[in-house]
Amino acid sequence: MSQAFRKPVSGETKFGQLYGLLGDSLDAVRSHFSGTAFPASPSAGQLCYRTDRGGLYLFTDSQAQGEGGWIDVSSASSLFSSTRTELTDARGTAASLEARLDVALNDDGTLKGNAPASDWWNSEPDAVAWASGSMFTVVGDKRAIYLPGRALKLTQFVSGTGHVESATYDADADRTSVVVGGITVDTDLSAVEFGQEPGNMPAHGHAVAAVDGLQASLDSKAQARFLRCNTLIGGSAGALDAIPRAGIAADDLAVAVSGGALHIYRFDATSTAAESEPAIIKPDDAGMNLGRWILQQMSALLLPAANTPPPGLIAHFASKNAPIGWLSCDGKAVERSTYTALDAAIYVGDANNATALWGYRCTDPEHASTSRDTTGAHLVLPDLRGEFIRSWSGLRPGVDANRVFGSAQAQQIQSHTHTGGAQVKTNSTKYTDNASGYASATTYTGYTGGDETRPRNMALLACIKY
Repeated sequence: MSQAFRKPVSGETKFGQLYGLLGDSLDAVRSHFSGTAFPASPSAGQLCYRTDRGGLYLFTDSQAQGEGGWIDVSSASSLFSSTRTELTDARGTAASLEARLDVALNDDGTLKGNAPASDWWNSEPDAVAWASGSMFTVVGDKRAIYLPGRALKLTQFVSGTGHVESATYDADADRTSVVVGGITVDTDLSAVEFGQEPGNMPAHGHAVAAVDGLQASLDSKAQARFLRCNTLIGGSAGALDAIPRAGIAADDLAVAVSGGALHIYRFDATSTAAESEPAIIKPDDAGMNLGRWILQQMSALLLPAANTPPPGLIAHFASKNAPIGWLSCDGKAVERSTYTALDAAIYVGDANNATALWGYRCTDPEHASTSRDTTGAHLVLPDLRGEFIRSWSGLRPGVDANRVFGSAQAQQIQSHTHTGGAQVKTNSTKYTDNASGYASATTYTGYTGGDETRPRNMALLACIKY
């Protein structure tokens, strides 16, 4: 049973005086932890019960919180509980908030390339289709959009983000094949989105510029953008004078190839100098007449690249086995996802996939001819075993006329005749008249030769570069 507080009363004796001092001390202690006002010199973490409010307060040592640093314990408890709930909700399905932030943020606090804002994406308006675990196709020529390094978002069974590795266009089928990195393309692919802004290489921290017909990359250390061009002038995609002005930044560098020489250009964004090709080239500026590509004193002759033949090149080797980088031309079906460059080089196109002897796609490598499919995961190689190669006549009149590219011919001897004959002398008697004369006869030669017609030859291994 509780009792009311009773203050000791001081007395005249030593013991009475000590008793009085104890009472005064209890008064001071009580006023420090309770009362109708907060104590004057509290310590951080000190509690005080306000008798006029009926509430317990905690001193935080921060004048910005509560009343001069004093906060209501019951309110603080509710605030902490709410904050904890918000933090728990913020981590989503991640094990912790730290794990959740690690998905979206770099160490320096900047957003990671694979997790940009939702309005950063553009939806692909045309139909897309799965081609393999690393490739999808889209209707139309989309090479200007799907540049190497551009960020991609795939909607499929296992959705996610990645980036473009390369893109090739098949004019016969009017489709662009896009090789994807950073994510596996699955058969349930239903939609594709690409980064709205160029300059994001999610998987590697590099960037690309969305310039029509160009491949561009950004070196984040040097902060210099390089544009790789095919030609200098001519107005065609890949030429310096065809690059849209809007896609060029001041001091961008262009590497252009022309006439067997490598040329380095710097973009002067303020120049209006008269064109003087190849020293000064004006981009496609839609009438702005501002900015010029200026040739730098760094041009050099190009030497033939060593050991870099293009995919699809066929060569013969004095070896029974194909060298590294080559495949035997034995008619087998190979994985398109493994040999993407070869697939882009020799695929016959969707229109010819059903009839071609080689270069077509299929789903079953063991039964290639009967499993032809334009989206098949395998590509069939030429079978040149025991074959002679004849150059395609194209439109040349009178020589191997109407020959279909990639078709085969059976052996044949050109039509011809042989002349010859024999005379046989005969004697006969008819009644009483004696008569003599000649009669014709047919003669045949014996068989000679082998089981085919052929010139002199030597057997080597035919291989194709992948």
